[in-house]
Amino acid sequence: MKAIKIYFFLFLNLYLSTEIFAQNNFQKGYYINNNGNVIECLILNEDWKSSPSIFKYKISEGQDVNTASIENVSVFEINGALKYERHEVLIARNLKDLTPTQNNSELDFKKETLFLKVLVEGDVNLYQYEDGSLKIFFIENPETEKVEQLEFKAYANTENKVLYNNKFRTQLYKYLNPANIDKESIRDLDYYRKELINIVELSNGNTANTFVNKSTDLKSKLNLYAKAGFGLSSLYFEGPIANQNITFDDQVIPRFGIEIEYILSFNNNKWSVFTTPIYQNYKADSFFIIAEGLPSESRRETKVEYNSIELPVGIRHYFFLNNSSRLYLNAAIVFDANLNSTIESTGSNPFDIRSGANFSAGIGYQYKNYGIEFLYFSERNLLDRYLGSRADYNALAFQLSYKLF
Repeated sequence: MKAIKIYFFLFLNLYLSTEIFAQNNFQKGYYINNNGNVIECLILNEDWKSSPSIFKYKISEGQDVNTASIENVSVFEINGALKYERHEVLIARNLKDLTPTQNNSELDFKKETLFLKVLVEGDVNLYQYEDGSLKIFFIENPETEKVEQLEFKAYANTENKVLYNNKFRTQLYKYLNPANIDKESIRDLDYYRKELINIVELSNGNTANTFVNKSTDLKSKLNLYAKAGFGLSSLYFEGPIANQNITFDDQVIPRFGIEIEYILSFNNNKWSVFTTPIYQNYKADSFFIIAEGLPSESRRETKVEYNSIELPVGIRHYFFLNNSSRLYLNAAIVFDANLNSTIESTGSNPFDIRSGANFSAGIGYQYKNYGIEFLYFSERNLLDRYLGSRADYNALAFQLSYKLF
């Protein structure tokens, strides 16, 4: 068992050291430097959850990877996917303040230089800045070509009533084309990405070179897998009786269950959270000698029957190889629901197995709807609530999967 674990971590280290992570993430694009030069290149598409200040690129396949920053790049674009422009703007990040104080509807502006994501291009340009859960939208004044924040804030008055600063609606009235939009639609507009994109699209019209949508709207989605395989398990037991130190033989045990996976809608859908209820049944028996060499010497049997449903809850990161196949890494905390599980020894009261949580790490490969994975589990004490006794359970697992939907 120990040798297999060593091989697992050696393989994992080799896997991490390869360049396979970067395959097919570099996409055709360009950037414009401070001198106005356009450099065509391959840009690493990280589908940034937060607006970046740097990005990685290489001039062509096989070339070294370089890093460009906001200090020396004014624009960068991944063709047909996304575009960022550098702007010096006044930005207020305090979009929500529900502390019941007076005059807190105002925004606190500070000057910053940022990469803004282009959402809509045309007579009027719409941008987005994102920092974690914070989403701020900007619009370009068509007369001055200056970019300004669309102002919105949720705040509480002295009576603890939630109010809203919706100045962004007034800004849209001012900058959008009244010939193409219904002003009533602006009056009811909310400060949401989709609604703002729609109204600016409508204002710009559909004539050539008027509107280009650069946004990549990745969607979260739910996957369900059927899983089956086997585990290689071992158990070391220390009981309350002298010499009751038993290393049971390794057992190959079946495992089967389902997995529910939720794909997150950022970073090119490379991250997900999952839970995989898996049933397993481990059985083993062995003997130990008490009072060895004495007239009262006796040989006693110890039996283990360990039935449980493992419930790992974890995160997964994918590395796409092409449109049909991908590799991934798992990390999870594993909870364990025991089902009438006991350790019994001749002449002693049985132990009811009650185990705590442990951890797992894994590596896997998926091709279309089929998958294969290898899992390592940290040690689990099956007798968590007993003092003076312990049962250290170790396991590795090999599993096949099929995507149901």
